[in-house]
Order: sequence, then structure tokens, then C-alpha cells
Amino acid sequence: MKLLSAKTVFFLSATFLIFGLVFALGMLSVRKDWLPWKKASEIRLLTKSLRETGTILPNGSYFRRGADGLGQQYTVHDQDAVAPGYVAVTRLNAKAGRYEISLLDTSGAIVHSRPVNYRRLVEGGDPLEFTHAAKILPDGTALVNFDDGRALARLDSCGEPIWLRDDQTYHHVIEADTQGFWTWRALANNRGHDQKLFRFDAETGEDLETIDLIDVINSAPENALITSIPKGFGFVREFWHWGMDDIFHPNDIEPLSAEMAGAFPQFSAGDLLISLRNIDLVAVLDRDTHEMLWSMRGPWRQQHDPDWQADGTITVFNNNTKRGRSNIVRVDPKTNDTRIVFQDPDAPVFYSAIMGQHQRLENGNWFILSATEGRAIEVTETGRPVREFNNIVNDKFNAIITFGEHLPANYFATVPSCVEK
Repeated sequence: MKLLSAKTVFFLSATFLIFGLVFALGMLSVRKDWLPWKKASEIRLLTKSLRETGTILPNGSYFRRGADGLGQQYTVHDQDAVAPGYVAVTRLNAKAGRYEISLLDTSGAIVHSRPVNYRRLVEGGDPLEFTHAAKILPDGTALVNFDDGRALARLDSCGEPIWLRDDQTYHHVIEADTQGFWTWRALANNRGHDQKLFRFDAETGEDLETIDLIDVINSAPENALITSIPKGFGFVREFWHWGMDDIFHPNDIEPLSAEMAGAFPQFSAGDLLISLRNIDLVAVLDRDTHEMLWSMRGPWRQQHDPDWQADGTITVFNNNTKRGRSNIVRVDPKTNDTRIVFQDPDAPVFYSAIMGQHQRLENGNWFILSATEGRAIEVTETGRPVREFNNIVNDKFNAIITFGEHLPANYFATVPSCVEK
């Protein structure tokens, strides 16, 4: 066998080394989202959006309409069964190229739309920053937050800020309490270890109450066991990077009201129902002692929006991620008995791999937000379809609806309107 010369060996070794370095650099640039990979990826995604929708939309903001999704914006199946009032949806309006909070009446007409432009709040910010929770108040103003942006704000009916907090990340939820509103707050972002339940004053944005999730876990071995945190775990508060695990991903806080507390004798008014998506955990937290009074993992997967119900049960939007179909699950916290809420064979099929909400309405109907399908659905108590809103992009795609709720007919003294200044 003829041996390779030293010069040939050197050349081959250098070639392999160069190719190895280029490959490693390419992989690292993907991992770290560095240029030029970032620019190439952006161009690819923009081209994909143009090809599929005819316009430029952010990645992950539009989705192919499912088999059950209707190809028209508003459809009524049973006008007599429609719950009186308004439906508020926070959505990406593909035609206008913006996020907005739209208010629909029972005819499906959009009676008011308020733009949500992150750049109006944070200088140099992306005007299409992902808007998550938006709570319209009875005076027509609205509270908003952004999962990856650093802003919590109250907007007037034209979308201009009344007050703004831009000191931390505020994310996922805005839920009313007897005084103020709850949201999640983090030093880094919604994926970091540092997560706090934060209650604020809607009039001013000022702090009212803070509960540190890390402190809750470290305060009792039982809490650490429930959240699967081993003794001595090294929490990181100040920063987050792509190499760190998103351990908790908290996405809801709901206080037990005094009116509903009688249905839950094992809990007290003010106790907090929380959801930690990435460990499939729903739990009730004692407001004062920070004891986890009850908890359950599953049968939901990657769940959102657990709600107290007047019959003493808790209902959960079960995303059922990677299983192709979401549902609403009811659990009795006294017995842990669970069942799927809608048994009607005609109940809508919906699937939202992330996000999603549900709400029991005054007339017994249910409001369901299938976020990544861009659908807001109203069904009867058994699940029979009543009406549906689709956030249409074109004949194949819907744009995302990040938040939605039903508001009763007497919610507003005057329906919001915008008078341009």
C-alpha cells in the first residue's frame, strides 16, 4: 500500500479542519441566532409569508385553517342561543398589518378596534411585538402586556398610553381581583426562572402585591416536591439565554372570589389558582402562607386558563400539545375526578398547541378561544355550536388571536370609540 505523503496528509487534515470549523460555526450561528444565519432565516420566513398569505407577517402569527375552521369571518349557527353582549379579541389584523383589540357585537360587526403598537410604548420597539393579554375595562380603556417585550400599559380607546411600565417583562395574563389586577412579572423574560405573581393598580400601574415563585418553592419541601425542584437547585434570576431550560412557563393567575368561595370550602376567598405550563401543573396557592393547598398534573398537557366554576369544580383549557386536538377538562379538587366537558358529538373540534382560553357565560354557554387556529367559538352548555369568528387572512390561512373574552351587554356605559387628536 502506498503511503500518503506528509504534504498530502497536511492538506487533507487542513481541509477537514476548515470544513469542521465552518460546520461548527454554522451550527453555533443557528443555535445563537447569529448573522448571517439570522438574516438568511428572516428572508426565508418573509418569502414563505409572501408566498402563503400575499403579505409579510411575523413567523408563528398565521396558521393554515383546520378542517373545522370556517372560511368566513363570522358565522351564526343559532341566533336565538347567542349570549348578549360583546366579544373582545386581541388579534393580528393581517390586512392592516398590526395587532389590535377588536370589539364585536352579536351581529358580528366590529364596533371598535384599537391598535396595539409596541413602538408607541418602547422607543425602537417592533410595532408587531407579540401582544398577549389585553383586558378592556368598563370605561373603554385597556390593559395590555407582551410576552417578550418589556411593557405593561393602559391604553386609551385610540391605542395611546395612559401609563406605562417598562422596567420588567409582564406576560401572559391580566386578571381582575377585588383591588387591582394580576399578571406575571419577570426580570428576564417569560421563560426565565425568575417569575413573580404581581398585582398592580389599574389606575396608576403602581405595585400592590408581589409573590415570588422561587421563594414559594423554597419555603416548603412540599412546594418543591409539587414543582419537581430538587434540594439545592440553582435558580438564576437575573438573565436567561437559549441554553437554559424553560422550567415553569407560568401562564395564569385567578383569585377565588368571595362570591364563589362558598363552593370551595377547602379554600378561602383570595386564594390563587395558577398554571405552570411546562410541568403540566395546576395548583391553588394560599395567598398569605404561600402553601400549595391543592395541585394536579394532568390529564391536561401544556394547559392554559384554569377557571373556578360555581359548582365547586375547576375547568382547564387542555392544549393537548402534539396530540392534534384540544379540549376543556373539568376536575373536582375535592376528589380529583376529571372528565371532558363537551360530550355532544357535534361539538366543534379545535386545537391550539399554545395559548387558548375558555369562559362560562351568564346564559350557560361557553366561549372558547382557539388561539393558533385564529378562532373564537361560542357553544351551548353541551357543546353545540352557536357562532364562530375566524380571523381570516385569505382562503387558506387564519391569523392568530392571542386573547379573547366575552363581555356582558351592560359592561360599558358607552361603547369605546376613538376620536383622533
